[in-house]
Amino acid sequence: GLRIAADHPLFGIGVANVGPIINEYVDAGMASKAIWADRADVGGASHLHSAYFDALVFKGVMGLVALLAVLLYPLWLALRYGRGLPARPVMVGLATAFLIFGLTEDPFVRNNFTSIYLLFLLCALTRFFYEVSGTGREVQRE
Repeated sequence: GLRIAADHPLFGIGVANVGPIINEYVDAGMASKAIWADRADVGGASHLHSAYFDALVFKGVMGLVALLAVLLYPLWLALRYGRGLPARPVMVGLATAFLIFGLTEDPFVRNNFTSIYLLFLLCALTRFFYEVSGTGREVQRE
C-alpha cells in the first residue's frame, strides 16, 4: 500500500485500481504472493484491511486527511470542551472505538458501518452541543 501511495500521493488511485497494481508488484517480485488479489482482472474488489491505508491508497493524502478529520474532530471537541459533561465519555468512546477499529479493518468499506458511525455520532454531537450550550442544565423546581 505504501508503494502505491508513493506513486500516487495526492489523490490516490481509486478504489477499483488497487488489485491490478498489487498483482503487478507480485509478478515483479516486489511483494509477497500471499497478497495476490484474486479477480483483479475482472474488477473484483480488494482493499488493504486498514481504513488509513485504504484512504491513503484509494484517495491519497487528501482522502486520509478527510478521514482523520471525521474521526478526530469529535474527539477533539469532547476533550477540549466537554470537561464534566455527561456526553463526553460517549464522544470519546465512539471516536476511539472507530479509530482503533480502523487499524485492522476499514469500517467505512460497507455502508452499514458508515451509517452506524454517523447515526451514533449525530446523537452524541446533538447531546454534546445541547450540554455545552448550557440549555442542558436541569431546571431547578421550587
